[in-house]
Parts: sequence; C-alpha cells; structure tokens
Amino acid sequence: MREPIDTKHENLVPMSDKQYIDHLKSRPKEAKINAAPQKKVDTVNLQLKSDLPDFSVIKQRRDGEILDELKEQTKELQGLRYENIKLNAQLTTANQLKDEANSKVDELASEITTIKNDHRAEIERLKKEARVSFWQTAISSLIIGVITGLILMWCAIIWGQYY
Repeated sequence: MREPIDTKHENLVPMSDKQYIDHLKSRPKEAKINAAPQKKVDTVNLQLKSDLPDFSVIKQRRDGEILDELKEQTKELQGLRYENIKLNAQLTTANQLKDEANSKVDELASEITTIKNDHRAEIERLKKEARVSFWQTAISSLIIGVITGLILMWCAIIWGQYY
C-alpha cells in the first residue's frame, strides 16, 4: 500500500482497484452533507469524506488506456512504415526497369538512324547509277538508231540503183 496523502482535513489513503470497486459497491447512494440549519446561512460546512476515490488509481487507469492506445498506434505506424518500405522498393524496381527500357529505346533509335543513313546513301548511289544508266542507254540507243538509219539509207541508195 502507498503512504497516506496529507490534507488539511484528514489523511487520504490510496486504494487498490479491487478495494475501490468494493468500496463503490458498499457505499450508500446518497452523499453525506452536513449543514447546520441556521436562519442566516453564509457558509455550508461540507465534511470531507474518507471514501473519496483514489485519484492516483484513476490516473493509472487513464495512463494505461493511453499506453494501450499508444501501443496500437505504434503498431499501425510500424505497418505503415513496412508498407512504405515495400512501396519504395517497388518504385526503385520500376525506375530501374524504366531506365533499362529507355536505354534499349535509345539503342534502337540510334540503330534506326544508322540504318536510315545507310539506306539514304544506298538510295543516292542507286539514283546516281540510274542517271548514268539512263544516259548510257540514251546514248547507246542514239548511236544504234543513227547507225541503223545510215545502214538503211545506204541500203536504200544501193537498192535504188538496182531497180
């Protein structure tokens, strides 16, 4: 048991929870108030009762409730912290995958650019060959046409002499 608490009226002795509950059960329903009946009542004398509740017990109960609530909130906070760690790990993984995908996209883009440049060079070469081939064909056709025309003219001249 704890030490009694001194007050100016009397000593209050703290009770255990069981004693407090037993005391509340056995306590009368009406409060004891002693007032001296006088014609002129300026003050009312209230007698300090020795059966006042032990406020330290009430405080301990309240502290226990607060501690339980704090424990529950701590569990929730730990759960949230765990979820936060999981989400951060997922974000890190997603960022790594995104970086890998971006590097592959960059590689493919550079390959496409290289292929386009190679094809442009090939197309330019083919265009140049087509122009050269066109002029070669045109000149060859002209030469063949002129030679054929000369041969036909010579044949016409020769043929014309015989008829």
